Amino acid sequence: MFEEARPLSESVIWRVQDRYYDELGGEAWASGEVPHTLTSGPMLARAYARLVEAFVADCRDGALGPIDVGEPIYLLELGSGTGRLAHEFFLALDRGAIEPLRLVYVLTDRVESNVTAFGEHPMLAPLLAAGVLDYAHLVAGSEGPIELLHSHEVLKVPLVNPLVLIANYLFDVIPQDLFTTESGELFEELVTTCTEDPDLEEGSREFFRRIFLATTRRSVAPDRYGGGPLDRLLAATAAAQPEGRFLFPADAVRALQMALHLADGRLLSLIGERPGRVPRRDPDAGEVAAAIRSDLQVRQGPAVVSSAGLEALRPGALLSMGIHGGSMSLPVDLSILAASAPGPLSVLLPESPPSALLVAAMVMGEGAPALATRRAYRRFVAETGPEDLYLLVKAALGEGAPQLGHAEHLAVLRAGGYDPYLLRLSFDAFERRFGTLDEAELEELARVLDRTYEHDFPIEDTDVAYGIAAVLAPSGAYEEALSYFERSAARSGARANISYNAALCLLHLGRVEDALAALREAIGLDAEYEAASKLLAQVLEDQARDAARLVGG
Repeated sequence: MFEEARPLSESVIWRVQDRYYDELGGEAWASGEVPHTLTSGPMLARAYARLVEAFVADCRDGALGPIDVGEPIYLLELGSGTGRLAHEFFLALDRGAIEPLRLVYVLTDRVESNVTAFGEHPMLAPLLAAGVLDYAHLVAGSEGPIELLHSHEVLKVPLVNPLVLIANYLFDVIPQDLFTTESGELFEELVTTCTEDPDLEEGSREFFRRIFLATTRRSVAPDRYGGGPLDRLLAATAAAQPEGRFLFPADAVRALQMALHLADGRLLSLIGERPGRVPRRDPDAGEVAAAIRSDLQVRQGPAVVSSAGLEALRPGALLSMGIHGGSMSLPVDLSILAASAPGPLSVLLPESPPSALLVAAMVMGEGAPALATRRAYRRFVAETGPEDLYLLVKAALGEGAPQLGHAEHLAVLRAGGYDPYLLRLSFDAFERRFGTLDEAELEELARVLDRTYEHDFPIEDTDVAYGIAAVLAPSGAYEEALSYFERSAARSGARANISYNAALCLLHLGRVEDALAALREAIGLDAEYEAASKLLAQVLEDQARDAARLVGG
């Protein structure tokens, strides 16, 4: 046995989770273990930007009560991680669409190193300087003032204007509790953590794959959460589900209540989560409370019998746990979050169940539902949402890529929001077309690649500038390629292959002396770079031959 029975929210799994993010910081995403391409990429950011523009229009029209145009509308992102979503959001935002109001986007995170990185990231610096971005240390679900670390302002309760809240893949990685109802009676499932490995430690990256979980029941006191709103919400959840297990996202509810308190009840919540049970589209608050359900079931899976004689299941079998390297995630029942709203509420949900990312919008306040926000949600999420686009783009650049022509590949990059991560998937296709592009095709290629570079927010160890240069140079766009080789060196440091390829572009442009300098630089960086040495000798030989001809003539 690794740990004795206790409430799920107090389990060792959350300590392991916190330790993973504390130790790795931004490297958790750079490693590729934690998904981020969709959840912080341009396709989702574009949808969020359109929703925020529409919400601001509703606020400007008075749909949610009085507005002070002299004060900002704050956008508070919980669990911002790398900060990439904010960068993509501002690339997508139409600033004119929110005038005369202004927006201040606040990045927050629990992990200190992530918060520090927000203030030091070169891609975020212009937004901080412009006063449209700020950042704060914040544990989701905690109470207390929010101090903005760039402007040194403290968000006052209540805010003058409505608030926008973004929580992407955040509620599924913060503590929840596990309950079950049987014949109308509510029990809490205490969780015992077991392992067959006597040497397993909390710091192991394989922790979640090497544990089993067993449950025992205890009766639930009416004041399980202190006798307040959470207990009433728990009772309503249990009443709506007479039989079966359900996860109760207490910390997510606390985070939502914190935002509601800060916003004085006027709030747009944009929540991107693992799909759980999807309630009927667009119910009102009363219907949501009545429709609370959870589809979490114990599934058959590998099991052991613990030393206490309890049957223990793998976390995925018991909790539908997703495992991402040294971290994990659990499903979140958005109906419970919606039912926690005390006032007028409009819940916007997709028409079709998504496979990986459910984007929900909850408009709370006296003007809910806000019509412009509803229309924007229908257009940019419900009908063809970010996940739809992501899946189509990935499919197009996967097995179907060989059938796509040059124009189709550019169309996919445009549809994908000029995502640099998609460029990697297109490289082979562009390589097949090297040397066959006409002037108009080359011009559009350069434009699309320029836009793609705007979206470069380095997380993984990739050099987008070098990749773009490697596409442009064989196509004959030597000046443009040279500029990207220079950007690559400026951002990632001088490398022999950058100098060598820059020399090739310089030779095509007739800049022989500059090419010689670049080749000497390549050899200085890597004395064994044979291609650079051979090319240097060849260019010098050609120069000598040309000089001899001139003398002979």
